[in-house]
Parts: sequence; structure tokens; C-alpha cells
Amino acid sequence: MAFETQAFVSFMTVDFVLFSIAFAAILPDDLRRRGMPTGGWTWLYALVPALGAVIYLTVRAPLTDRQG
Repeated sequence: MAFETQAFVSFMTVDFVLFSIAFAAILPDDLRRRGMPTGGWTWLYALVPALGAVIYLTVRAPLTDRQG
């Protein structure tokens, strides 16, 4: 099996899982900063690892300028 014999596959799998968890952890904070609701769509973006992040990056609201 490739996961057991090739270290690259193991590292990429662990990397993918860690980045998916990190994205899910910072997503609610980014939604709050942009004034977007943290509801059902948040779970869709977080639970569908790569596609959810791409969809979120295309539909998110721009940051508001609070300085001025």
C-alpha cells in the first residue's frame, strides 16, 4: 500500500488533514471580521476540505475599513 511504503504520501496526507483542521478553526473568526453570519454555510465550507475553501474564497465579503 502506498501509504505504508512511500513517505511522501504519508506527509501529504497528514499535511492535508492539518490544513483542513486549521482552516475550520480560523473560519468563524474570518466570518465575524467580514460581518458575515456564522451559520450553516460555515459547516459546509469547513467540512468539505478543498472545495469548501475555494467556494468560501469566492463568496466571502470584502473586509471593511474600520480606521476611517
